Amino acid sequence: MPLPLLRSQSEFLPQVTALQSSREYHGKMTTFAKPVATISLRPYSSVPRLLTMDAFAVTTFTKRISATSDRVAIEPGVPRENDNFCKTGRYNLSPTAFACSTPPDDGCLCRYYVHKANFCHKLPEGVSYEEAALIEPLSVGIHACRRAGVTLGSNVLICGAGPIGLLCLLVAKFMGAAQVLITDLYPERLLAAKEMGADITVQAKRETPQEMADIVSGHLSGMPDITIECTGAEACIQTAIYATRSGGTVALVGLGSPMVNIPIVNASSREVDIKGIFRYCNTWPVAISLVASGRLNVRSLVTHRFSLEDSLQAFETTHQGHGIKVMIRCDKDDPL
Repeated sequence: MPLPLLRSQSEFLPQVTALQSSREYHGKMTTFAKPVATISLRPYSSVPRLLTMDAFAVTTFTKRISATSDRVAIEPGVPRENDNFCKTGRYNLSPTAFACSTPPDDGCLCRYYVHKANFCHKLPEGVSYEEAALIEPLSVGIHACRRAGVTLGSNVLICGAGPIGLLCLLVAKFMGAAQVLITDLYPERLLAAKEMGADITVQAKRETPQEMADIVSGHLSGMPDITIECTGAEACIQTAIYATRSGGTVALVGLGSPMVNIPIVNASSREVDIKGIFRYCNTWPVAISLVASGRLNVRSLVTHRFSLEDSLQAFETTHQGHGIKVMIRCDKDDPL
């Protein structure tokens, strides 16, 4: 199979090493997996060459990547133009941005993948390929906690203990949250949350949103300052609003139905701020640093591993909800 061609002076052609398959897209159950790659650049002589480079391309290459053997992690969301969102540092909101594996944009389920050099982040020694692949969902957690304003002493409610909810838990605790309570339907997920540092876990059953809000308040001895909603389910969004203290913040990470009924008057009359979370921006360097330093341990999220040739089985495992994170290993020489 021929190698893909570089399309511009600011691109690299790396070899894909590991992909993470996800059942969630910001909490929403999907029929397609969203793989994100960590990549190892092959020797310069083995890939199509750039015949010319302008000053910006040279600066980008030397700043980000110092040698063709460097390992890098892909940031999959890339702006296509330098619009006002990019100029103000919120490039994730650019309406024309490329988003790897988000239809109609192609994914990276392959051994070689062309990507913008400025969105290939060099990995320090000691960060494994699997850890690097988890930088993408970790970035969702970082962006959500930043937007929600998690800080020292915050009491936080997280709705949903899937991969994104668990990573929001790790980030919230790192940012100084005093107590984190996490809810979910499944006890095995809550067990994982407890092992990852949740102070309180609550299994949701048949409670109404108001009843669940009262349960949360009882466990925390008061209403949480911040709720991070990671499911996208209407009942959970309602619970998030009812549960959050007056003047607090609800961050909506999960994407569910395009139209949901919410108690907007309750939120308005109590000045509960509702903030949307869309992917991430300016998170990769921070996320890589946190993983490299050992301050955040994401390794326990990986529960299943498959080769590239067994990708369909990996996707089916993800779709059935088994485990937490399913990893696809693309390097033939990398043992599972």
